[in-house]
Amino acid sequence: MNNYYLSIIEPALKWGMHYNHSFHTLSHFCDTTPLVIKLTHNILVDKALIFYELLDSREKFRAHKITHNILRDKFIIQHAVLKILLSLLLNEDIRKIIIITDYNNKPRVKNNILKFNMSHSDNYTLYAFCEHYEVGIDLEEESRTINYDLVAKVCAPCELEKLNALSTKERAQAFLRLWSQKEALSKAIGLGLLLDFKELVISRLEKLNNYRFYDISLSPLFFASLVVKEHEYVKSR
Repeated sequence: MNNYYLSIIEPALKWGMHYNHSFHTLSHFCDTTPLVIKLTHNILVDKALIFYELLDSREKFRAHKITHNILRDKFIIQHAVLKILLSLLLNEDIRKIIIITDYNNKPRVKNNILKFNMSHSDNYTLYAFCEHYEVGIDLEEESRTINYDLVAKVCAPCELEKLNALSTKERAQAFLRLWSQKEALSKAIGLGLLLDFKELVISRLEKLNNYRFYDISLSPLFFASLVVKEHEYVKSR
């Protein structure tokens, strides 16, 4: 990478990001262990114009369609930082990082097995990476409005029964955790809105060997979940 790109990357890593130490950091990245990184947008907002140059033509087109200045800057920062992280993880020139979508509309790095996912809310973006296993990550604000119609769409009958046995405050927190887990799971699987969340019973899936669920500590105001969908693979020698 040349000095121009390093001048963008270094302040981003120094001021804008936080490694979740429950997982491996970049220097200890492992092929089956997920890496989670938190980005704080407002620290980098003044660099949006510089970060814009890291986007490809398709990403720039999407950015131009966002009319709200703050939201557009967040989009630029989120996607530029994703490419920065991918370039570091893959030891590849950032200009050669090409992101495509597969048949499930899940983003991929062209010609590479590295899996990734991201989620954003308010001032934060979470990134998840894993070399061999599919990952999904979701971030939800505790303050968001929860109505019964939403709960009924998300929860299986057995989950509703458990939620109804809790106090009002505990019920809201338990639901957001459950919702975040299901969103992350749907992103790991790659089917998104095509999945019927009522058919996904988290307590049952947690007992299966091919799913790993993580709660991510971010702040008391947010719930974040990471799901790793495991499968057998042959490690290269």
